[in-house]
Amino acid sequence: MADDEVLITVEFIPSDIISGNLTDKDTEFTVPRALVRNIEKITVSESTKSMSLNKLFETKIIDEVAINQSNISEDIGLFIIPGNALILYDMTEYDDSDRFRGMRGVITLRNEGNVIAANKIAAKKGFGPIMFELAMQHIYPNAMAIERDGDVRDAALSVLGKFVDGINGGVEVNTLNPSDDGYSDCKEFTHIDDIEGFCKIYNSQFKMSDKSLYNKLKAEGDEFLQDVGSEFINELEDYASEFFDQMYGNS
Repeated sequence: MADDEVLITVEFIPSDIISGNLTDKDTEFTVPRALVRNIEKITVSESTKSMSLNKLFETKIIDEVAINQSNISEDIGLFIIPGNALILYDMTEYDDSDRFRGMRGVITLRNEGNVIAANKIAAKKGFGPIMFELAMQHIYPNAMAIERDGDVRDAALSVLGKFVDGINGGVEVNTLNPSDDGYSDCKEFTHIDDIEGFCKIYNSQFKMSDKSLYNKLKAEGDEFLQDVGSEFINELEDYASEFFDQMYGNS
């Protein structure tokens, strides 16, 4: 390697790899498509030179992959649990001895009067944003807000903060000002470190009118249920509770 290298940050789905893999010492693989996210000139130290390319992927690329409409696997289906719970499940895992492995994300919603709150969310890496987006599409034209008691995990706040900042033009965000009716100064949430950032998100409502992804994934899930039987919904409901426990324990 030369002292100066160019780091190209790309986004791809590991399960799409058609040759090679990410675990070889000299990593080389082929994917049918990848999205270039960034190109930057970097200075590579002697210690970095000895790292496998796999390590660079782990630190610079794989952790940054966010699942969205352009790259979600066709094997993922959306399943609606009565009572406003949404589950993303990898249907290729159904025939495995451990079907639980197909769980990709769960979000539950609760009616809080004039808004519907995202009550709980658990998701595999990269699936957090799309779970919120699907929830918005599910309840549209109603608005989604964060849990009114302020019990929201940092990862969820990070995703919603990006929506507030306009990362997804398809998400309509209405943020109340201090002079608006219904605005909260969030003073009761003394456990929050970044109260200013939190309060902006707390006073925001989120909508997403484009339901194309929701309709596509739900159709995939509905067709799958026709094949395997509607009782699989009950199984998924049990998996959802187990998934929350596995991701976050009892906290």
